[in-house]
Amino acid sequence: VVAQRFFGTELMPLWRRHGAAIRALEAAEEEAESRWRQAQAFDQQLITQLSRFGQQYADIGALVYRQVMGATSTAWNNQTGEAWPFMKEISSDGDVSTVDVIFPAFPLFLHAAPEFFRKLLIPLMVYSVNSTAAYGMD
Repeated sequence: VVAQRFFGTELMPLWRRHGAAIRALEAAEEEAESRWRQAQAFDQQLITQLSRFGQQYADIGALVYRQVMGATSTAWNNQTGEAWPFMKEISSDGDVSTVDVIFPAFPLFLHAAPEFFRKLLIPLMVYSVNSTAAYGMD
């Protein structure tokens, strides 16, 4: 299973950092209750913040959050030893993390997940400064 191909290098799904799929499932089960509480707290905080502008705004904002986050995928980069998130395109040509897709999502990431946004820019910056030789592109 490959999560992302980055200039000739196959980046594995983030869950592969646990080794086998069964270990990833075990880790998910171990963390499930804690993650559920974190998700509930985040949802409540987001709805509370957005409700200042009305219930309809809060409802739409919660849906937007899920849509934007649902468009992301995180791969494990063995070259750097860290997780690299990518943002998927709606089109069918396989492009990911293009500026025209990342830019409209910026306000949400700035508000809800600024560190995630920073990491989302790393593959884009690696490409933009022509540092892709380590990934099979000379």
